[in-house]
Amino acid sequence: MNRPIQFIILMNLGVLLFSGKANAQLKDTLIDTKVFEVEKTFKPILSEALKIPVNPNPEKPELKRPEFKYDQVAIQAVASEPNVYTIKPLSMGTSVLPKLKGNYMRVGFGNYSMPMGEIYLNTVRNRKVQAGVFLKHLSASGNEQFNNFSNNTAYGYVKSLQKKQVYSLDAYYYRNRVQLYATPKDNQNAEELGKRVYQTFDIKGAIASSHSDSSDFKHHTELNFYRYQNQAKDAENDYQIKTRLNKTFEGIPFELDAGLRINQYQFQGMEFNRRFFHFNPMIRLDDKDFYLHGGLNTFFATDSNGTNSYFFPKAEGGFHLVAKKLVVYAGLTGNPLIRTFRSITSENPFMNSPMAGLTVNRFEIFGGFKGQLGPMTAFTLQSSSSRLENNLFYGYDSSSYSQLALYDSGKGSLTRLVASLTHGIGDKWRFGTQVAVNNYTLSTLSKAFGRPELEIQAHALYHMGEKFTIRIDYSYWGKRYSLIKKPNSQEEVKLDPFNDVSLGLEYHYRKNLGAFVNLNNLASTGYQRWYNYPVYGFNLLAGFNFTF
Repeated sequence: MNRPIQFIILMNLGVLLFSGKANAQLKDTLIDTKVFEVEKTFKPILSEALKIPVNPNPEKPELKRPEFKYDQVAIQAVASEPNVYTIKPLSMGTSVLPKLKGNYMRVGFGNYSMPMGEIYLNTVRNRKVQAGVFLKHLSASGNEQFNNFSNNTAYGYVKSLQKKQVYSLDAYYYRNRVQLYATPKDNQNAEELGKRVYQTFDIKGAIASSHSDSSDFKHHTELNFYRYQNQAKDAENDYQIKTRLNKTFEGIPFELDAGLRINQYQFQGMEFNRRFFHFNPMIRLDDKDFYLHGGLNTFFATDSNGTNSYFFPKAEGGFHLVAKKLVVYAGLTGNPLIRTFRSITSENPFMNSPMAGLTVNRFEIFGGFKGQLGPMTAFTLQSSSSRLENNLFYGYDSSSYSQLALYDSGKGSLTRLVASLTHGIGDKWRFGTQVAVNNYTLSTLSKAFGRPELEIQAHALYHMGEKFTIRIDYSYWGKRYSLIKKPNSQEEVKLDPFNDVSLGLEYHYRKNLGAFVNLNNLASTGYQRWYNYPVYGFNLLAGFNFTF
């Protein structure tokens, strides 16, 4: 076959094949016109996971402990000789406790031929036993108007500190000589008539628990005895045993104060015996915002006139208006005031053997504010009203030239307002003052004889550098009255108010050596604290201090 024929055959075959392809494409195009496209948001749906109901069981590795074998070597004794040599002790340096200088001596001299001396000796830094002795003397020869006086004191104590108990014993002797210088000097026996010498022998033993835990049972028990007498053989023996018990139950502290006292007074050949018993339970509730204290004062008094019983309420509550800064409080109480030969002549030594008695504070209500104005400033403002029976006042006996004890035997009252303030500035300044206003209502007496309507006390202390210390003391008593009893009559006398200012200066030459000067009654006013007994005028006392 020639080439042209072959070419024609191939061309025909190609046309046939191409025509088949074209028809198929046309047919698909006609079908495509009947297809619609639909669009919508695809939301996949996940099928729930199938949990395998079989817990995994990991393979546990096998641990094989190695085995060790030791060959023990036989112990062989080795001979050795110690080499002993001495070494120099090390110095303790500042770790050694310094020696305390708890002992001191003070000597001085002043006008009115006034020698003064006192000494104090004590044991220091002893964990088992503490003891001390104190001796003091002060006297003045006076002048034509102000006669001699002399004060002497001897005091000693010993204390044993045990693990659970503390035992103590105190012994005290006091001798006070005064002169009834109101006695006329033209009397040939004036000095002997006006001489008064009071002596006291006092001993006290005590035992107390020393537990530090507040929930433990605590106690403090005392046994006291004193004998008090004057040169005229008037004497008083006083015996007393008292105890205070403390115990906390369920977080509430309870307290019990109980005691028995026997007082024997020998006066101008007569003897008076009195017995007193008190039983005072109390409960204390203290919270950060308030406190409540409540209890009962139970008191029994027995003498030649019979037995009297007294029951006094005792309650006090306070609320913290400002935490640790300001407290408002109020309460009520009552208590007896046992007047003894010793207590009366200690307050007013120009007496002529006074009669002992019992003052009863039947009911007292009080309230006020107390708190802190700053870290070194504290104050108290309190008002109180008391119902008093047989209250004690002072007059003057013109026949014996001595002071006289006066009792308001009926029912009276005392309204009292007291304000106090203390303030400090660093280590330099200390200041304190107290003002008291008294208002008495009486039953058998016309006036509160010997008692001031207004009392003011103030003091200030200033450290000038490291060498000087200055102290100022101020006292004021307002007007008051005295009742003068004469053989056939009596008279009321008004006593003027008085101011008393004292100044003290101390110089610290060294830590253990210094000097002092005391200037008393700077205004040199011979005021009368007690009627017909003016005080000393200006007096000066100077001396030295030693510590060792």
